[in-house]
Amino acid sequence: MFAIKGNPALSEFRIKKLLNTVKAYGVTDISSHFIHLVETLDDDELSDDQLTVLTNLLEYGPKMSDHDLSGPTAYVVPRVGTISPWSSKATDIAHICGLEMVVRIERGIEYRLKFKAEPDTESLLKVHQCLHDKMVEQVFNDLDECEA
Repeated sequence: MFAIKGNPALSEFRIKKLLNTVKAYGVTDISSHFIHLVETLDDDELSDDQLTVLTNLLEYGPKMSDHDLSGPTAYVVPRVGTISPWSSKATDIAHICGLEMVVRIERGIEYRLKFKAEPDTESLLKVHQCLHDKMVEQVFNDLDECEA
């Protein structure tokens, strides 16, 4: 599996709304980007041309400005054992574009969080609860954990 970073996931309005929800836990700023997790057959590496096609496919939506923060990262992805409708359609489109070695493409959101001070475990867990819908998504702290 490898990851391709996408465009900002949340508009400025949605970031402000989320920030109002989590500021009680010490969060002072948030950035969000789509993250695309790509699984290929037998760890096949994509050629430069194939990678260009895939990267072009994964550039979508309005171009919004965002900023990168240095701080704790949270990856919100579909629950382990599920395949999102977005994934099914994106994988089908990749196959139509000649990327048959792609087994699955899944989309998540990478959140970067800036805190007033170093967060404790409880505060971080409460912030994570605000970032996802626990019925269909889960949160990981590390990109490698998303491979599950």
